[in-house]
Order: sequence, then structure tokens, then C-alpha cells
Amino acid sequence: MMDMKRTRNILAVAVFLLVVLVGVPWLIEATGRLDLYYTLTSVALLSIASAGVWVTFY
Repeated sequence: MMDMKRTRNILAVAVFLLVVLVGVPWLIEATGRLDLYYTLTSVALLSIASAGVWVTFY
């Protein structure tokens, strides 16, 4: 039973990573909106900075 749950979790992570690392860039390329790369990069950097601030005060 535990092995089945672990396999399901690994499969879910693999699907998530596939969508994030392949699906999102493919959709951006398909729409031709290359400015979305800049937007997503900015959001990622801001979230990392925000997490750093919260960790400082935690």
C-alpha cells in the first residue's frame, strides 16, 4: 500500500515538472508572447526576495 502511494507521488511530481518545464514554455512560444518570459522571471525573483525577508524575521 505504501509503495503504491509513493509511486503515485513520484508520478504526480513528474507530471507537474513536465507541465512547468515543458508545457509553460511551449505555450509561451505558441502564443508568441515572449514578454511573458520577462514577467515570469520578475515574479520568480520577487518571490525569492520576499521569502528571504520573511525568513529573516522568522
